[in-house]
Amino acid sequence: MDAPPIFSLDNINLSNINCFQHPNNKIVGICNDKNCKIKNKYMCLDCMFENHSGHIGIQLNKIEKKYKEIYDKYVLENKSIEQEYNNFKKNLKNKINNLKNEINKTLDLFYENAIEEFKKQTESGGCEEIKNIQKNYPPKNNEQLNLLIENLLILNNKDNEKNKKGLIENYLKNFDKKLNKEFEDLKNLIDNCIKNFFNKCNFEWSTKTYGNYGFYYLLDENNKKATKISENDTITICRTTEPLEVGNKYKLDYFINYITGDFDVGFGDERIGGQCWLRETYGYGITSNGIYLENKNVNSSINILKCKKVTFIVDLKNYNSKLFLDNKKVYDFNIKSDYVYYPMIAIRELNNSVKLIVSLLYD
Repeated sequence: MDAPPIFSLDNINLSNINCFQHPNNKIVGICNDKNCKIKNKYMCLDCMFENHSGHIGIQLNKIEKKYKEIYDKYVLENKSIEQEYNNFKKNLKNKINNLKNEINKTLDLFYENAIEEFKKQTESGGCEEIKNIQKNYPPKNNEQLNLLIENLLILNNKDNEKNKKGLIENYLKNFDKKLNKEFEDLKNLIDNCIKNFFNKCNFEWSTKTYGNYGFYYLLDENNKKATKISENDTITICRTTEPLEVGNKYKLDYFINYITGDFDVGFGDERIGGQCWLRETYGYGITSNGIYLENKNVNSSINILKCKKVTFIVDLKNYNSKLFLDNKKVYDFNIKSDYVYYPMIAIRELNNSVKLIVSLLYD
């Protein structure tokens, strides 16, 4: 069966296709009967009575509508990805420019200090006798005359140029050592910046357990996805291996597959682990029963029952957070400044799952 013509990516018009069996008719549907043996699946009104009588089919406008829904969702998701890519590129460029500025400042200061030190050493080195002669000439007494003669004799027997040359060579050797060390320090700084920039957000779920409970989740996709696989009707907390760092701003994206039962996603302090879910003190999250902040259900009408993606913006500099459901902001709240925060989930029933992606944000 030949593919129908698509007139533009955002719109297909299948009703413009002429029937292969009845060229004067437009097709009105497609046969999707599993028992149909006819090669041509396009159906005009005549086909429906002649070739596909009694077959199960689907109307073209339903196909076009479904395509439009899928295409619009695809465009929306890719716009979001493109925006994240552009933000990442902008942030990375700013980081590199800031690093360049810091390197240039460091090198300029090092250069200025080195030249100043070099001037001092070369101006004073090997010239003590000349200073003494200038100081004691003309001599005012016998003591100054003797000192003047002594320094003149020293100069007569001293190769000052050679002495100064040796001084310069020694200084330049020390300068090279200092410069090499400075570049090594800068290289380490750059390496650490790059390492931190790219690796700081590599958060994974851990297998840590609390109390007498076992670990009831299956971890896959590089430990970024956790699926409840054992002990149905028992809820426990699963947290990441590393905490969020103070002073940073994070975007926590939870891609959820909710089926049934108690289901919590959010973040909290380690001390909530023994409470088994995020609805207690030390925890912040959205659940199947509403938004819970520090043991209080602050909004029971907002929950995750029909949600596919939960996003928290967690600012550990100003200690506040924003909550988004499927990219739409639904709640703002403040958080405690004396907690050590981990991304966390808690699931009661089997086969529910969560995938976590953490991004570091820059203002």
